[in-house]
Amino acid sequence: MTKSVFHIVTISCLAVGLAACIRVRETKTDALKVELGEAKSAAIEMRMSAGELSIQGGAGALAEGSFTYNVPRYKPEVDYHVFNNQGRLSIEQRRRAGVFFGHQENRWDIRLNNAVPIELKLKFGAGEGNLDLRGLSLTSLGIDMGVGSLKLDLSGEHKENLDVRIKGGVGEGTIYLPEGVGVRAKVKGGIGSVHAGAMHKDGDVYTNDAYGKTAVSINISVEAGIGSIHLKMR
Repeated sequence: MTKSVFHIVTISCLAVGLAACIRVRETKTDALKVELGEAKSAAIEMRMSAGELSIQGGAGALAEGSFTYNVPRYKPEVDYHVFNNQGRLSIEQRRRAGVFFGHQENRWDIRLNNAVPIELKLKFGAGEGNLDLRGLSLTSLGIDMGVGSLKLDLSGEHKENLDVRIKGGVGEGTIYLPEGVGVRAKVKGGIGSVHAGAMHKDGDVYTNDAYGKTAVSINISVEAGIGSIHLKMR
């Protein structure tokens, strides 16, 4: 750290109070495993202030994975209970960070069960989201994101209708969609550019060739100041 940078950090710490200045620690990894129990479906909500969020299928339990961090207050709180045959899982980073000394690391690598119907809500402030949701039995998906990049894969087979809502100031977003399932995407807000390939455009609505012709469909709403969004069929 150069002398000038050190002075800037020191002044920042004095400005916000010494209690808000946080020194990074040794990197730690905690395991995650949540059994489904008596639940027949699940509502899952994840809240992450900043970092890297990776989600995919393939879990034997309802949720498995790990949390890797080097700031103690980044340790998430996990709560799970079953009510009326629905499992309710909350993974939340409650405490916000202050001014840091050193490089901070915060990464969640999570796998979800493919067979359980899931309502999934994600909220993260800044960073990178890599969401490979192929094969999951999603019934709804909500993403509220601050600044960063989002890669969302919804391609593959779908047995139920799926409603997707994406909101926030994503720098760049890429959404992979299935060619064999009807897709309708409405994109509004301060979008810098939309790249939709072979999809049909009608105002701010984009549809694929299969839309209106399949038993199930995917309806997507994208709202907010995204720098650019890519809708890719595969």
